[in-house]
Amino acid sequence: MTYCRTGMYSFGNWKKTFCGKGAVEPILLDTNFVTVLLKSDASMSGTGFNISYRFVLPPCVRTYITGEGHLEIPEDKSRRNMLIRRRRWCFRSARGNSYQFTFDYFELIGEPPKCRHMYMKVLEKNEEGQVRSHSRMCGKLIPEPVRTRSSSVSLLFLSDRPLDKNGLHVSWKVFGCNEEHHATTGKLRFPREGIYTGFPATCRWTVYANSGQTVQLTVTKLNLQRCGLEYLRIFEGEGERRTLLDDLCRLDGPVVITSTRRILTLQLRQHALRRDTMEASYQMRATPCGGLYEASEGSIVSPADLGEAEGGLTCLWTIRVKSNYLPRVEFREFTFSESENCSSGYIEAYFLNRGSHMQLMPRRCSAEPPPPVVGIDNEVRVKLHVEHRDSLTHFRLRFRSVCETMVIANRTGGASHSFGFPKLYEHESECSWNVYAPKGK
Repeated sequence: MTYCRTGMYSFGNWKKTFCGKGAVEPILLDTNFVTVLLKSDASMSGTGFNISYRFVLPPCVRTYITGEGHLEIPEDKSRRNMLIRRRRWCFRSARGNSYQFTFDYFELIGEPPKCRHMYMKVLEKNEEGQVRSHSRMCGKLIPEPVRTRSSSVSLLFLSDRPLDKNGLHVSWKVFGCNEEHHATTGKLRFPREGIYTGFPATCRWTVYANSGQTVQLTVTKLNLQRCGLEYLRIFEGEGERRTLLDDLCRLDGPVVITSTRRILTLQLRQHALRRDTMEASYQMRATPCGGLYEASEGSIVSPADLGEAEGGLTCLWTIRVKSNYLPRVEFREFTFSESENCSSGYIEAYFLNRGSHMQLMPRRCSAEPPPPVVGIDNEVRVKLHVEHRDSLTHFRLRFRSVCETMVIANRTGGASHSFGFPKLYEHESECSWNVYAPKGK
């Protein structure tokens, strides 16, 4: 008779014998060590087997996403001893962050490094999905803190013996300032409680909108000192395929930025810790077509679905800056299909004077971007009209407030005064006075 036997020494000495022909049902073992034996009391001719195996992690009993916390194992203190064969606790943070686990009470059976009957270890998974295992921990000596390199980690506990109710106590902290946001609205702030990072630091916030939505971001506070080395950069998308929307250092007022894609990324670089470095808020928008932008600077992009517009589409954006300042609009990207009298689609800029439209930029429909536009008062309106589906139509503009004034002199001359100098002017202000003399002068 020929038979094969599989045996396992660690964790329970489980044994099972198989013989005959045919496949065997898969076996799930509560261990990471298995011995397979083949024994025969007759000729081996025509006898054999094929075995495939893989390491399967137990499911997470709980997933923690907080920046710090404390965990006691076992959680149930009602019994003196408890048998926990397999247990895994998972921890998730934004990509680029890392974890540190520390132990303030530790009493497990066994001696490292083998830890045959009971142990805990830290597992971490990199972005390629590869799992790295730290050394087993057991015994009664409190282990050294464990620091990971990944933001996706778990604690794995295996045992074939009862665990004392005091078991072990573990605390964790997230190191790094990266965050991921999926809620429809939210606030972004740095520094904040529960963030541990060294300096100089690079922090990244990634906002994910739902399908069919985009992200509107409002930056209300930014306190950076060294503009050559410190910055807040705002990107559309993530990774290598992202597009830079804005590069900020200091603010004269709120900045509003709208994306055309469903992912918006903020990257903050800071060389020293300061109070109230950055504050911003975001909201997801279902239809990014027009709206009021009341800010000192910002960017606006055309809707992403112009190639699917049925029966025409008209969008109106109103840009409003502080009183005594003028909005300056510059088109960074501009692509339109040329047509006679711009009948297929156009963009124009104007302001309202006693209810009437006063053109600042006539209708434009060409491949070349128009020159910068400066308003007459503190408000400019930008209108986009598309008559039918046009996947080529696209623009991206950037606006900011400038202190520019138009002066029309009388026949004898005149004078122009700055607006409350020096209190009104903010940093990096660009001011000009355009003086127009009467005809013949």
